[in-house]
Amino acid sequence: MSEFADADCVINDWSVLDGESTGAPYVIISDADTFRANLNTTASKGGTWDVVVTLCEWFTDWPTTLNNFRTRRQAIIDAARLTNSGSAGGIAGTSINEIRSEGGIIPYNPIYNRDGYNPEVLPRYLIQHMIFACEEF
Repeated sequence: MSEFADADCVINDWSVLDGESTGAPYVIISDADTFRANLNTTASKGGTWDVVVTLCEWFTDWPTTLNNFRTRRQAIIDAARLTNSGSAGGIAGTSINEIRSEGGIIPYNPIYNRDGYNPEVLPRYLIQHMIFACEEF
């Protein structure tokens, strides 16, 4: 995806949000919290996984940040839908069946950021969690 550098897409590494805006935006892929394992098969695979993908857009001002956010979110959806044709990046036996939001776009300030405790402070990032419903077969 041209919207993101390779280093901006990480797995389980929220520390990318600790730095400055030079690397933003970020995509954080988290472990699948929700899954169903298929026990009615002799194969070692089978089941569904809800993989959480979080888009993190550096906040500049409301109109610019929201417009950038919308563009980057669409780039993620398009890459999954069009580029990979639902095959989860070409991984054999895995498909992405659905992408859905897991809540709205929310402001984010790192917890250690003292300004983050002030309800009047502007956010450092806007983030949204998306669920990639994947299936193994």
